[in-house]
Amino acid sequence: MHWDPQDWAYRAEGGKHLVVFNQSLRKVLRFIKAPIGSERTLEEDKKEIQRRLRFEKQVVSPLLAEFGLKADSGILVSLPAEFCYHLSKRISNDRPAARKDKVIPPGARFAVLQDDFCQNIPFTSNIAIELKPKCSFVQPNRRSCQFCLTQLEKIRRGKYDSRSAYCPVDFFSSDPNRKRFAFAHLIQNPQNNLRFFCDGELIYSMETLEHVGASCAKRFPQLIEKLCGFPNALEKVVSALCNALGASENDEHCFSSLFKSENFKNSESPLPCTPSGPLHALAALQKTSSHSANQVLESFKRLSPKQVDDLENPSKSWLVSAKKQSDLSDVDIVRRHLISKTIKDCSLMIVFVPKKDGKISFKMEIVDLDLKPTSKLLEHKTKEDALLKIPEKNASATEIPNRL
Repeated sequence: MHWDPQDWAYRAEGGKHLVVFNQSLRKVLRFIKAPIGSERTLEEDKKEIQRRLRFEKQVVSPLLAEFGLKADSGILVSLPAEFCYHLSKRISNDRPAARKDKVIPPGARFAVLQDDFCQNIPFTSNIAIELKPKCSFVQPNRRSCQFCLTQLEKIRRGKYDSRSAYCPVDFFSSDPNRKRFAFAHLIQNPQNNLRFFCDGELIYSMETLEHVGASCAKRFPQLIEKLCGFPNALEKVVSALCNALGASENDEHCFSSLFKSENFKNSESPLPCTPSGPLHALAALQKTSSHSANQVLESFKRLSPKQVDDLENPSKSWLVSAKKQSDLSDVDIVRRHLISKTIKDCSLMIVFVPKKDGKISFKMEIVDLDLKPTSKLLEHKTKEDALLKIPEKNASATEIPNRL
């Protein structure tokens, strides 16, 4: 394949990866980033990507297939140094300032090439949503979900000035009012959990809010209405999407959620969502692990060198661990934790085509199915310990900005 940096444009990025897209080929490249000035070898990139692809193909894809869902992992590609250098320069001005402490490392690189799910309905204009639902349930012996508690921790560290009113426990609920309430607040404060695209171009996200300001959020409903071609388009899209995504099996409640049922008592009561669809699958797979991060770390410390090596080379034997009902070994516990962590941090790529009669059809893919490195197990424990120290009584009292 001929690699020309002029054919590729900046799409988006998170803490670990940077994504560029080729509009004519309908493909994306997913690079591993590294801190400026750090040394990251080509072999490190290759090994990490190969580990991820094995995990997706041999573990995650079969688990998702049991729920009728699929994940397209992509392929490993080798990219010449000259391409990577000129591409980095080309996209530099499009990157958020807050993300520029990490870059595509210099020299030749390995990356993942896969279909562009933002543009996977041919011969028509594509409107796409990248949605990271996060953890669907409240941890045992807690009243608030991990997402809401993490918001408070990030405010304490100074990462955010105010918390998001999005609560994933509401979003996974079968109650359409709770789901729409959660999604509306996700739009107000998307952080790294929501992005909208039109024909592959980013049109709404936390990055656009920070670049353009609050006016971007106020114009967003009108923009969606213009793209869809019918009135109240954003409201109709959110309603249809919440129904299409389904719900988890258990209707839990999070103490820190700002949803109040009495605010909807005079509105029409829509039928509840059935436990089905992508959210049902994600919720079920997130509960693969019921052990605390501290218990998982202790299990990891007891593993033999051969078992540790197994964690670096995922195979179909992981499926046996995922489906066990009892008598879990230490390696089962660690494998299940890593599977659960991946699903808690994955994203849904949702493309929709609005029709003139106001009806909306969706096409969905599950992406960002990275296998967490075992070096992160201590970090998982540290974060969990920090969240346990947060007084839950303060979790619902934090100021919420209103951008829309």
